[in-house]
Amino acid sequence: MFRGTHERMQRHQQPPIDPRQQMIEDAVELLYHATELGRPIPAEIRAPLLAAQAVARTGVTVEPAAEALLLDAYTKLADLMRPVTATTLRASERRFGRRPWWSRLFTRRKLAEGQIISIHFGLIAMLIFALLVGGEWMRAFVAGLADAQRNLDQVETDLRSYGIDPSSFEANQSTVSDTLPSAVAPIVPGSRQQALITQWGRLQEKVTADYQSLYDWFSFSRIATDAQGKPTVRYHYVFGHLAVQDAVAAVGIVVGGFLLPVLYAALGTCVYLLRTMYTRMVERSFDPTDAGQFPLRIFLGTLSGLTLQWIVANGSTPVPGGLTPAILVFLAGYSVELLFAILDRLLGSAKEMFKSAPAPSPAPAHPTPQPAP
Repeated sequence: MFRGTHERMQRHQQPPIDPRQQMIEDAVELLYHATELGRPIPAEIRAPLLAAQAVARTGVTVEPAAEALLLDAYTKLADLMRPVTATTLRASERRFGRRPWWSRLFTRRKLAEGQIISIHFGLIAMLIFALLVGGEWMRAFVAGLADAQRNLDQVETDLRSYGIDPSSFEANQSTVSDTLPSAVAPIVPGSRQQALITQWGRLQEKVTADYQSLYDWFSFSRIATDAQGKPTVRYHYVFGHLAVQDAVAAVGIVVGGFLLPVLYAALGTCVYLLRTMYTRMVERSFDPTDAGQFPLRIFLGTLSGLTLQWIVANGSTPVPGGLTPAILVFLAGYSVELLFAILDRLLGSAKEMFKSAPAPSPAPAHPTPQPAP
């Protein structure tokens, strides 16, 4: 059994390729691509490459003189075809591709290396978009809860101006008239007091339900035992002893001021990378080795968007061009140079401010007292 496995591994294992043979194959691949594009290749470039290919097919070692001509011709051909190279051609061809494990679910064909990398970053962009949807919903939920709490406080203030204490009755409108203090005059249906009580009931019900939802989201249960040894469910809250009512403002600041800008900037960077990969794959100039720089671009774009959020869209400085902070952060992630331009402008303004500042005048010297006549 082990002998058969070893033989199969030897059959699938490819022998090492001679560097000269690999160079000849790359040069011929690039030459054929130039022919497909209709680019005229001079004979002094084409002839040495085809001659070297014919010699390599016979298994004879290329002579030093022919190798020198091959190197010279390949150098000129690479200069003519730049930025397209043999590596970029193989990265955009299915016949040089591979089949990842996830591609076997929907296709049997090989995928080019450029396609695989673009699919990976496309999935990352979709994941960031899903997180953005959740973050925007969370911010809208917290903002709606804060508005409902403010309206509830205002309605309670108006009720107290009529001598009605909201804490003395329940939110259910059917029991409001039964639980009012006896000192309060009967509420006339359709009056201002009745409208305030109805509004208070609705707001109180909404605020209570929203706070209960926050309790459910930011808590986790754990099975414990009581004094009699029976299993009980105990709830532990992420905020510890901090009340959820006090944590709503903090959640809104974290989501709106940190999480969403980071996600918008990361999405802008992913859009830039996908556009760059698409353009290079159309031109057949995408190099898979450049993919190692893409994570750095995402980190740089994320930091750029977050920094621009602090500098420009912090509420104290008007956003130029009427752009919303979300669009501005997205553009900062798409083009990192935007942040650099703003920083250079701020630095130039600071230098001009220091140059135009008047120099402090020297302190006047004490006059020498004159002798009395």
